Amino acid sequence: MSHIIIRGGRRLEGALTVQGAKNSVLPILAATILHPGQTVLQGCPHLSDVEASIRILRHLGCKARWEGEALVVDAGSMSRRDIPDHLMREMRSSVIFLGAILARLGASPRSTVLIVVFLAPVVEEALFRGYVFGNLREYSRGAAYLVSCLFFAMVHVWPFFAESWDMGYLMAMAQYLVPGAVMAWTYERYGCLWGSVLLHCAVNALAVWQP
Repeated sequence: MSHIIIRGGRRLEGALTVQGAKNSVLPILAATILHPGQTVLQGCPHLSDVEASIRILRHLGCKARWEGEALVVDAGSMSRRDIPDHLMREMRSSVIFLGAILARLGASPRSTVLIVVFLAPVVEEALFRGYVFGNLREYSRGAAYLVSCLFFAMVHVWPFFAESWDMGYLMAMAQYLVPGAVMAWTYERYGCLWGSVLLHCAVNALAVWQP
């Protein structure tokens, strides 16, 4: 049977730098929204979730920059209360920003849910499927699918791309192409907007209430 024999008596000496933990820094980054000024986080780890949080903060209008191992966040210029779907999907715990946004800007979660889950699907389906897809289908079924899906994806991503010229936003258009095609097929299959509207409502509801 193997065993370990320790012979010593010498005391351990030295210095150890304690690194920041992801589970601690992410809630702190969300909490910086509550302070309408500059916050400095010393020893902030360089992790993908931290970078995703920085992108969310910058989208909201906050300023964030690295100064060595410190992350400086200035939430004084915060001007938005929305977080696009593709940024939310980059990090599972991105929901922690919602409470801070509501506390800072006083947005009503009930009205937000009504707009996202019920109003937006009706307006978007009438535009992308009823008008764009419906009119183009008379000339070319393939063109109707292609143009309506691209238009659907572009409208959701373009405002964010135009602000920062970050090519990552254009790549995010891909995640809207498949839902756009499915809702166009639903509209074509049933011959009315109600099928695609109900499907759109269900997709948005899952995005709002997913854990």
